[in-house]
Amino acid sequence: MTDVLINFTLPTERDLGEPFTREEIAFVEIRMSADGGENFSGLVQIPQNPEPKLDHLVEGLDPGTYIFHGIIEDTDGRRSDHKEAIAGLLSKPAQLPTFTVTIQ
Repeated sequence: MTDVLINFTLPTERDLGEPFTREEIAFVEIRMSADGGENFSGLVQIPQNPEPKLDHLVEGLDPGTYIFHGIIEDTDGRRSDHKEAIAGLLSKPAQLPTFTVTIQ
């Protein structure tokens, strides 16, 4: 078993180019699939107020390939499209794998 640290960045503008402040971000949702993207489970919703948290540690994963999605919900309840990161885990990695999901 191994752990994966997922890092992400918060967007500073919306899809149409309008400014998007950190205070407008309610939370970041991280979802995971272990079956090639057929099914996703919600791992965690990370509140971004009052202070942002820009990573999440997923512990105890078996070797295999995992797909992680990052989704943002704003304070008005609007949700972003997902951004994706794929992790291929070995049984005994030399170091903790770190994957970045950029949510913009």
